[in-house]
Order: sequence, then C-alpha cells, then structure tokens
Amino acid sequence: MGRVLKLISASIFLILTWAGCPSDWQEVSGSICYYPGTVQITFPQVKLACHSVGGSPAMITDALLNTVIQQYAQFTLGVDQAWIGVEQVDGGYWAYADDAHTNLTYMKWANNEPNNQNYCAAMNSSTGGYWMTRDCSTQLNYFCTRPTTPDVSTTESPLTIPQGNCDQNWKQFSGYCYYLHNFTTLQDGQHWDLFNFTDAEAICETMNSTLASIHNDAENQFLYDLVISNAAGEDDKAYGHPCDWAPAWIGMMHTPDPNGTHWVDGTPVDFCDYPDGCIIAEMYNCGFLIHNDVSCFPTDPKRWSWWVIRAHYSRFVCKKLAMPTNADGFFHGIGYE
Repeated sequence: MGRVLKLISASIFLILTWAGCPSDWQEVSGSICYYPGTVQITFPQVKLACHSVGGSPAMITDALLNTVIQQYAQFTLGVDQAWIGVEQVDGGYWAYADDAHTNLTYMKWANNEPNNQNYCAAMNSSTGGYWMTRDCSTQLNYFCTRPTTPDVSTTESPLTIPQGNCDQNWKQFSGYCYYLHNFTTLQDGQHWDLFNFTDAEAICETMNSTLASIHNDAENQFLYDLVISNAAGEDDKAYGHPCDWAPAWIGMMHTPDPNGTHWVDGTPVDFCDYPDGCIIAEMYNCGFLIHNDVSCFPTDPKRWSWWVIRAHYSRFVCKKLAMPTNADGFFHGIGYE
C-alpha cells in the first residue's frame, strides 16, 4: 500500500483543456454539458429545440448524469416529468434519440417499462429518476446534452500534470481516473449489494487502483459530483434504511494502535473534510465515506463520515493514474517505488 507516485513530464507538449459549456448550459464531470428546457413541448419539438442550441435530446450514459438531471428537474424546475433523449426505433428496440440512434449504454426503466404502447421516454423525477414511456405528443419540460468544448493550444512548461485517458466507466480529473462502484443489486434483483471497507479495497485492486484519496477541495468537489445520489425512498432496496447504506467508501483509514489516519494508497494526509478533523478517537479500525444526497440530508448533503471497516455500504470510489495520451514520451518517468 505504501506507494509513492513520481511524475516527470516533458517540457514542451500539446495541452488539451476543456473550455466548458455554453451559456445556459450546466457542466457534469468536465466532459458533458446539459441544457434544461424551461418550456413544455412535445418530443418531436424537443429534437428541434436541442438541435437549435447545438445539442441532442439528453443522452444519459451513466448514473451520475441521470441523478444530476433528476435533481435539477425536481428541485430547480419543480416538475415531476421531463423528456430525455430515448425513443423506440424501427425494429422495436429503444435507442438514444440522436441522429445515429446510438445504442443505449445506460438504462433506468421503471417497473413494467418500457411498454409498446408509447414510443418516447421521459424521466420521472419524483420517483428517483426512473424512466417511463409517454405519448410523444405530450408536452413536458426537457433536457439536452452535448460534449464540453475542447480548446487545444501549445504551451511550454517545466512540469505539467498530464490528463491522460481513462478506461470505460471511469471519470478523469487532473491526471487521475476515478471509478464509482454505484448501486448494484443482489441475485434477488431487489436488494442492494453491500461491501465492507476491505471488500471495496480488494475490488479496486483488481482494477489496478485503490480506494480514492483526496488532496484538495477541487478534487473533493469532483468526488461530491461523482457520488451524488437520491437514495431516500429506496426502502425496499435497502431494508428500510437507504440513507444509512448509500454513502461511498473512500481510501482514508483510521487505526487505533498507533492512533492515526492514513490514505491506503500511501499518499500524505493533507486534506480532510470531516468537521471534527480526520484524527478520531476510536478503538477499532475505521474507514471514511463520502455522501452527496439532498434527499437524505436536505440542509447538509455534502459530507464525509466514518465507521468501522467491517460495516457494509452500497458504494465505493476507486482511483488510479490516468493512462498516457500517446506514446511520444509525455509520461516518461511515471512509476511507483
């Protein structure tokens, strides 16, 4: 575990930065922009409206984006339902409503959905963001999505943190890749699968990573965005206690003898977002968790907590170094010792 990362970068290279999102759009995880439609229109009109602002009807590709849109619809727009970019196409299958009818890579259908009576999909924000089919002529609010805008420039720097690439289902931030093991269910198809701290770290290690360390407020806010959830109301999946089991393990661990706190990846403890500090008085080995759930904690949704490492929770976050962007030496000198 005691691994120290050393990084030596080339002095001159091409830097790819992300210029962000256009006016009136919101950014998610540094790579996706979403646009909330504040008027109610039909699904065919949504396609035209999204194209007119440079996007497509919302292509929801992961749980993070689904939750962000669900919470915006419920708490900002104040609506129960909104159009998303999913429709039934020739052949009877469901696809994204972009020009290519891209295959769905993420789905959150409600029970008994989709049905064959309607051909357009909406999100129900009041039931946790589950998808439902609607008559395409129904007038609803809507969401569009588009990628963030790249800005490529050449610069000179003696030491620059490369951004690199991440595996599928991992999110990139400041030279590292992060994986949220989100809510999964047991073989019964109903209840959440749960993991103790040791289980979570072992799973991260199978992906050449560790439970995530956090070293500054920017990284902390990125993880808050990554783990955003809307667990209240999921009683059936969490044996009646969804807010207790929804947090995600991170890589901070407390040991009682000697009394101290450390990151499991061996990096220094130079940041803490627990109100009472991260050196705790506890006689058992404990791990730290991160939450962001306004449905469970309306006045303080973003928080860290801790509990004994044998306790079980539904989620965890892994972290590893981003892969080199190419083979021309930008990542020369990267390794562990």
